[in-house]
Amino acid sequence: MALVQFGTTVTGIRGTVGGLTFSFGTGGAYCRRWSRPGRKTTVMQSERRGVLSLMGGYWNQIDQADRDDWDTFAAAPNELDYDAWSVQRYLSGFQWFSRATLRRISAGVYSVGAVPSGAAATVPANAALSLCVFGTGSSVVTWDSGSFGATDSAVLHLSMGRGVGVREMQRGFLKVLALYNPGDTGEDISDEVLAAFGDIAVGQRGTGYLWKQADEGNRSVVTVLNTIVV
Repeated sequence: MALVQFGTTVTGIRGTVGGLTFSFGTGGAYCRRWSRPGRKTTVMQSERRGVLSLMGGYWNQIDQADRDDWDTFAAAPNELDYDAWSVQRYLSGFQWFSRATLRRISAGVYSVGAVPSGAAATVPANAALSLCVFGTGSSVVTWDSGSFGATDSAVLHLSMGRGVGVREMQRGFLKVLALYNPGDTGEDISDEVLAAFGDIAVGQRGTGYLWKQADEGNRSVVTVLNTIVV
């Protein structure tokens, strides 16, 4: 299936049509013959798909008034969602509810949250990632004091590249941190990195997605962190 954007003429196309895959890279738009992807489902994808089946049950736990409130929020959310061309799109109330519930589960909070009422989340101030070879120092993720509130969550997904020359987007993201009420200034993640990736080496590139989940998980914003192992 492909997504096509029409203007005076067709102005953009993403996806697969008739055995041809259309995309857009640093050199502009391009087309190639479709081939079956060789990569297996990532851990992050498997984790999310595994709990999607729970959403209908959670939705049925709330009363009709709350469902109506979710529909109202979905009609004019102040946390926006965008399509492949960065054009705002609108999700249904159930879709926003499911997204928020998945965020809460990712931080270990297995309860139904209220309809978002606060402002959209802001990124943690001065967030940074530091990775060290295990036993020679501490691997940590840090942020300024006050960046997270008592009902916020910090979730960090990390991917390790093969060296500083890696140009393509990092793959193989694994969740190494999920904290509800994460505290003031950061967290030591040395043991978590070792468990996820084994012995990392000097010069490897680490890319982290640090998610701040606010308003009991119903608001989310991500910060991309990059560092080199020392």
